[in-house]
Amino acid sequence: MGIDDITKTKVAVKIIEKRKLNERLQRKVAHEIQSLKRLQGHPNIVDLQDVIMHENGSICLIMEYCNDGDLFSMIVNRKKVSYFSKKSNMKNWQVPVS
Repeated sequence: MGIDDITKTKVAVKIIEKRKLNERLQRKVAHEIQSLKRLQGHPNIVDLQDVIMHENGSICLIMEYCNDGDLFSMIVNRKKVSYFSKKSNMKNWQVPVS
């Protein structure tokens, strides 16, 4: 988690160490970034706010912060996910790259 310097709101920060990924996983990361950019503004998808490429080879994805965590944690905690979950919970579903 981080804080946006301009808006002072919470953001999720996903750090990917590119040098530790093989070529296939690097393509998957690139695909995830492109997919998130295309889906920007969708009511049920977490917004990708920025992508920062560091000189050390790491990639930081700055994303909308969701108070309830990710989809996997929600499934584990609830033991199941209702199809009719409240719309407000839908943005909390994030799917990890790896």
